[in-house]
Amino acid sequence: MSFGDLSQFQQRLKNEMKAIAQSAMKRGANALVNARFSQEGNLVPGQNGAETVVMLCADAVKVR
Repeated sequence: MSFGDLSQFQQRLKNEMKAIAQSAMKRGANALVNARFSQEGNLVPGQNGAETVVMLCADAVKVR
């Protein structure tokens, strides 16, 4: 996900997790397990800023 304003980060994260859950339900899953959130920051060569890569992962399963 991309974002420019850190004040929006928490809401963007919630929206992305909701999208992951909706995608899983469309495939017949009713639970997400092993959910992981990670991020990595890197300085951008030749610029005064940095970029951050955010990864959201989870396994979609059907619990009976």
